[in-house]
Amino acid sequence: MVRGWLGSAMVFCLVLLAGPAPRAESTDPATLLAGVTDRLVQEASRHGQEYRRDPDRARALARELLAPLVDFTGIGRRVLGAHGRRASAEQLDRFAAEYREFVVNTLASGFVEQVERVARYGQGVRFLPTRFGDDQRTAAVRGRVTLEGGVPLEVDFRVREVGGAWKVYDVLVAGVSLVQANQAAFARELESAGVEGLTARLASRNRTAAPSEAGPRACCG
Repeated sequence: MVRGWLGSAMVFCLVLLAGPAPRAESTDPATLLAGVTDRLVQEASRHGQEYRRDPDRARALARELLAPLVDFTGIGRRVLGAHGRRASAEQLDRFAAEYREFVVNTLASGFVEQVERVARYGQGVRFLPTRFGDDQRTAAVRGRVTLEGGVPLEVDFRVREVGGAWKVYDVLVAGVSLVQANQAAFARELESAGVEGLTARLASRNRTAAPSEAGPRACCG
């Protein structure tokens, strides 16, 4: 349970940065994440009850800010695996759009449900120095936070340069990959209905799901 809420909260913190994504060559990813987390804590502390009363506000904010900070096209291809390699460009675009909305719903839900914990524990998040790849176009940043009872938890952000900006392509919470978790959640639907079927299921879910209902297991399987 702890892993689930913190995963949602930590991923959601990536979308709460005011303004467009900074240029990759001018911003260290660890510095970027630290600033974003500060913004998240401010939102939770100052407006937490407003978000609880109006979850659509959190969802709208996530939808607005996710696009410049997350590589949904790249994540979508990884989630689909071999099925994505057989899909057309149009199919991949449609899936990426519905997957983006699915993630928005999931993360907004986690933020609204755990807003008090975000405010309480977010101030204790610490980021280690960025570890850059050999080509300097990929990087990893580890965040650490202490939960109830002094339990430590680590969150690893995988980022890469896309169009001159750092974009997240995976998040690992206590070693569990968001991409791999979604691969497992969608596997049965992909095998039975393919990319088109999964996209249709996500679209239906996105049209009807309230923020509190969104989640990987609520979609498929």
